[in-house]
Amino acid sequence: MKLSYQDKIDIVQAIDTGLYNARELSKMYEINNGIIYYMYDLYKNHGIESLEHKSRKYSTELKETIVKRVKDGESTYRLSIEYGLSNAGIIYQWIKNYDENYGKILVNKRGRKMKNKNCTKDNSIDKPVEGVSSSKVVKDKSYKDLEKENKKLKQKLEYSRAEMAYLKKLDALVQERIKREQKIK
Repeated sequence: MKLSYQDKIDIVQAIDTGLYNARELSKMYEINNGIIYYMYDLYKNHGIESLEHKSRKYSTELKETIVKRVKDGESTYRLSIEYGLSNAGIIYQWIKNYDENYGKILVNKRGRKMKNKNCTKDNSIDKPVEGVSSSKVVKDKSYKDLEKENKKLKQKLEYSRAEMAYLKKLDALVQERIKREQKIK
């Protein structure tokens, strides 16, 4: 259930006054009580305005600072409250972006993505231009190839694990059957 700004205010005020606890409110609003705790912590640290849904744009420097602090062992929850982020999950997206781009956070362009990933805005296909280094394009393409290969290998591994579990169960059934037949004789 998507909460309105007024719902969020009602929730934090109900907790603040002791009228309801997070578990009761999570049942009433049909949301995870972790979301309620997060909203309440955000409210306590940054005020009622922090609950308002705004389309926020965070600077690259801020993102890198937060990612480095997480990598140094700090809690994503604590950092998201400290910086007043709309939710703690956004930090995981930044970490993924940071890891995928070799220690740099790339600025995400807002708006609709193009259907053909090889096309630029002027509909020209990314091709090396004379005199321009194409190492970035090569890295991106090789990374995408590695991602595809990784996905295929994960699928094969999952299939192999399922097959192994099946064979173990089958072996156990066969052993059980042999024991029963030996007892009968």
